[in-house]
Amino acid sequence: MDAQHRAIGLDDFEVTAQALIVAFLGEAQGFLGAGVAAPIIDGGANKANYQAALSRRDEALAAYRNSLLVALREVEDCLADLKGLARSRAALERALTSAQE
Repeated sequence: MDAQHRAIGLDDFEVTAQALIVAFLGEAQGFLGAGVAAPIIDGGANKANYQAALSRRDEALAAYRNSLLVALREVEDCLADLKGLARSRAALERALTSAQE
């Protein structure tokens, strides 16, 4: 453990797959784990990150559903307006026909 890790403290301690390979197989076999640096012990950070991602997904889904409901309500309002305008036009056409007679 280097001075930086000692200064950070036990809470931030991470054991990587590469460090485990070197510890169990020795330096000569350490090349097998080259490039593998996924934390094995992370103090629950992976679980917290996963829960945060789930929360962000749920929030995005709720926002999407809300925007969809707003869009559907706007379409429904426009269709109702069109029906009202069609009725008004029909009434005006009847009044015009009646006035021309």
